[in-house]
Amino acid sequence: MSPGSKLFDEHTTCQPQLPELTNRILVVADDPSVQKILNRPFEAEGSAVEGHMDGRAGLDSFHAELPSAAILDLLVPKLSGPHL
Repeated sequence: MSPGSKLFDEHTTCQPQLPELTNRILVVADDPSVQKILNRPFEAEGSAVEGHMDGRAGLDSFHAELPSAAILDLLVPKLSGPHL
């Protein structure tokens, strides 16, 4: 490469294509009362909250559509929070 030459021209972009985030919050907790408490503030702000009772269902949902945020209980059936 000669001095002064550019590795990329002005038409080349190096920005990765990121998935578009939705206004969707994923909550994984095996206690319905905990889910209800966690859902309340997000629903009040207009977010769509999707709750799951076990880690495997939460992970499947995460892969199906990337949420804006995920809240995980550390001890849920099938796949616990740290493994998600």
